Amino acid sequence: MQKNNSQVSKLTATQQDVAHNETKDTPNHPNGWEPGVEFNYKTKTGTITTRAMDNASPEFNDLLRSWGFDPDKYSILNDTIRVSTWDMNLGKGDVQQAWAYKAQIVYKEHALDKEDYDRISKWIQTYKRKAKPKVTKPKASFFVAISDLQLGKRDGGGTEAIVNRFLDKIDTVRDRYNFLRKAGVQLDQLTVVGLGDIVEGCVGFYPQAMGPNGVELDYRNQMKLARRLIAKALVEWSRDFDVVVVGAVPGNHGTKRIAKNIAPTGEMDNYDIEVFEQIAEIFADKPQYKHIKFVIPDEPHLSLNVCGTNMSFTHGHLAGYSGTVENKLMNWWKNQTFGGFHAGSSDILVTGHYHHHRELHDGRTWIQVPSLDESTWFEQQAGKKTKQGVMTMVVDKNGHNNKEIV
Repeated sequence: MQKNNSQVSKLTATQQDVAHNETKDTPNHPNGWEPGVEFNYKTKTGTITTRAMDNASPEFNDLLRSWGFDPDKYSILNDTIRVSTWDMNLGKGDVQQAWAYKAQIVYKEHALDKEDYDRISKWIQTYKRKAKPKVTKPKASFFVAISDLQLGKRDGGGTEAIVNRFLDKIDTVRDRYNFLRKAGVQLDQLTVVGLGDIVEGCVGFYPQAMGPNGVELDYRNQMKLARRLIAKALVEWSRDFDVVVVGAVPGNHGTKRIAKNIAPTGEMDNYDIEVFEQIAEIFADKPQYKHIKFVIPDEPHLSLNVCGTNMSFTHGHLAGYSGTVENKLMNWWKNQTFGGFHAGSSDILVTGHYHHHRELHDGRTWIQVPSLDESTWFEQQAGKKTKQGVMTMVVDKNGHNNKEIV
């Protein structure tokens, strides 16, 4: 039984080729309390500052030993001991009280022999963080957001119109990055993220799924069409880049429902995610596509470091149900930050769901991308006409630039 469970885990593991959903590194100490040792050979005195500890009452001889000093030869001047305590963020909203100590030390006989000096110097060198080996990394990425195709719906010209629109965008996206390269813009990487609602779904949105007032493709054909369109785009675009990163998040239309608002197996049992997982499996054993890396998260949100800028992606439907779109998304993002979650560490948040382009700058940037679906239902509900398109931009360590909807 254990063996079977192990095989099931291996065969159902999600594709996660690149690091994702990481929070920004934060110092584990207050300002002015950087761990380290300073020792003056001439005066035979120095100062030690400990690392963050979970011990409020340490044994000071143990502290000396931890920093490479023999308590038989060195002592701490008691009237110089200082302590700092703070709540250390462990991530995921967890905190732990930490302590650090700072004190002056002195050589008991006021003589530091050469052996001790060499040993301490060597220890200090080993304490310093070793420089990471230099690795050639992409410096700028061409970014493409694929959102809200809703393949299979009858509304707004139907599936035929959406397919023709998407095929046209394959060419216009290529034209855009070729234009930028000719203009001198460095593009080392392609990043493509599916922002959800790739398919329309069949359950939970229409009184009668198949028919004049519902969808025109069943689940099987919605998935087949989505798989073939996105695979075609990746094949075409990947020829022009040495590094390709592909990610995806689930949308509300892709959720596997048995009735309206009833999804018994959860948000991540989702057709939008399944499309990208299937494509990843198709590409996995083909050497010509080994430069394409897929990352499928285990939660509804995805965070990636794209050429030095932290970006987060979510469809947008989980941000709440009251208030303006801007208020819902910005409050959701602020809560992610307050809770210490990975999306809260990002400089740029990219969402879909609401079908038209919006952008807000408030110390960091929120971008809502347009849809490829022409939804008369959305126009009637929101009173705004959707302008179809695919959002593209360049992302580097300084943020984003050259944004254009094609």
